[in-house]
Amino acid sequence: MKSLNRILLLFVCLLSCALVTEAQVGINILQPDTSAILHLESTDRGFLPPRMTTAQRDNIFSPKEGLTIFNTQDSVMQYYTGRCWLPVWQEDCDECLFDFSIGSQNGNIDRIMGNSDSTQLFIDQSNGSNSIGVY
Repeated sequence: MKSLNRILLLFVCLLSCALVTEAQVGINILQPDTSAILHLESTDRGFLPPRMTTAQRDNIFSPKEGLTIFNTQDSVMQYYTGRCWLPVWQEDCDECLFDFSIGSQNGNIDRIMGNSDSTQLFIDQSNGSNSIGVY
């Protein structure tokens, strides 16, 4: 009976230790930072996230918010917000993406960066020259 109690006590202790133990994964580092679940350390190599095309990215079933990939088609790091995929420099799914044309020339503007909510775009075509500005 004493033997069974000792085994049971040992099992409970081991189980308790397993429940309170936290682990970090470190690559090329002996003691990973406790605030990180994954800590990579290198002075001669970089981090290479999953690389895929837009079609491959869009085939990810139920992506989790924060999922990050490198889009090889657009050559940009992207993350999933829970609503849409965004380049790392864009903050909101509702930021504008629109087309413009000046004369017979067409193009698109994929971002306007400004410090306020009232950033304005102007397009001027006069005297044989075209100009686009943000103010």
